[in-house]
Amino acid sequence: LERIAEACAHLFSSSSVAFRLVEGEHLVLCASWGHTEDALASPRLRIGESFTGVVAARGEALVVTNPLDDPRLLPAHREGYRRLGFRAFLGVPVKTGDDVVGVLTIRSSRADGFSEDDVQLAPTFASQAAIALENSRLYQKTQRAFGELSQAQDQLAQARKMEAVGLLAGGVAHDFNNMLMVMLGRSDLLLRRLPGADPMRRDL
Repeated sequence: LERIAEACAHLFSSSSVAFRLVEGEHLVLCASWGHTEDALASPRLRIGESFTGVVAARGEALVVTNPLDDPRLLPAHREGYRRLGFRAFLGVPVKTGDDVVGVLTIRSSRADGFSEDDVQLAPTFASQAAIALENSRLYQKTQRAFGELSQAQDQLAQARKMEAVGLLAGGVAHDFNNMLMVMLGRSDLLLRRLPGADPMRRDL
């Protein structure tokens, strides 16, 4: 995301580009390039709050040509915009399917702000970010699945070992039981042959 932000900054001649990802009801700053003091003033934004939050809430691009006069800008951000000389804001939703998973924000110090071509081109960077995020999610999902599979294979191997031990123990017990039955049977036969007062009865 930082590489995408840097490429975006060069293409749009911007001194500040940032990505925020949706995390519950908030947007969390996760990657940036250039002057981001204004964004860092609040690394977490509520969805619907300030320009970036509006983009996330509506799921549509937003262009603001005179941000300092716009009441939607947070006071902490307003001071950063003034200090850094930002004259325009461009925000584009980062979507996976129909879901907004983040927002790409670009700020410009140029007097002419953003052109119509800029507004048309910005979603391309948002799409690249969405692909990068989806690839990351799939990679993590694959890693988790591999870990779970390895754990399941270990558990299966352990279960097979226990099954083998159980079969062995069962076989030994069966063989031992067969020998005990012979000994018990022979002892019973001998007891029947001995008179009731014979001292050998006790040993048998």
